Amino acid sequence: MELSGYMIKVWWDGQTLTAQGTTKPARVALLGSEHGDGDLVLPRERIAQARHKPAGVMTNGRITLRTSEGRKHILHFRRKAQAEFAELARALGASV
Repeated sequence: MELSGYMIKVWWDGQTLTAQGTTKPARVALLGSEHGDGDLVLPRERIAQARHKPAGVMTNGRITLRTSEGRKHILHFRRKAQAEFAELARALGASV
């Protein structure tokens, strides 16, 4: 599955989640400044927790991921992508 979020592109193949910031600020927000310009690549076994917050009329939604190492990554999405990101959240084990 391929998704377009708020300044990110996300791919999920059932085993690995890959997220790419589409701008430099989005990459820093996704990975942190110490991790450079690469993509976020998380194998399923490293995702310890996923939480879903739906988008509202005036706010973006988000999926918050916690890794087994304790890192936090947030995938933001707009309301028009709500259904696709809800499907991703369910696949990652979040209650929707």
